[in-house]
Amino acid sequence: MEKPKHNILVVDDEENVRQLLLDVLANENRAVLCVATVAEARQALDQNKIDLMILDRMLPDGDGLDFCTELRNSPRHSEVLILIFSGRTEDTDRLMAINCGADAYIGKPGNMAAMEERVTELLAK
Repeated sequence: MEKPKHNILVVDDEENVRQLLLDVLANENRAVLCVATVAEARQALDQNKIDLMILDRMLPDGDGLDFCTELRNSPRHSEVLILIFSGRTEDTDRLMAINCGADAYIGKPGNMAAMEERVTELLAK
């Protein structure tokens, strides 16, 4: 029996980060969509069934934590798993992300093997 396909949305303003995550995470059981802004993420969420979003903290049109809180308060998108992927790596940053409703937090630049493992764990829920 074929496993279900998961849809992952990567929201990061750095092209090289988006490409790296696309290369690492896309496989036969995952489709990865990449965008650079909160506005583009909102549009992608409205047009696609997204299972997991990898979200940067610092985006050109908003703070990833504010967007995370917005999604947690949205009846339509509250079930989307959210992994914050940020250059801000202090314990207080991680705590703030969890308090905003994030399911996981990985600091940049991050270990891509650890990213793959965490994404697999989250999608297995």
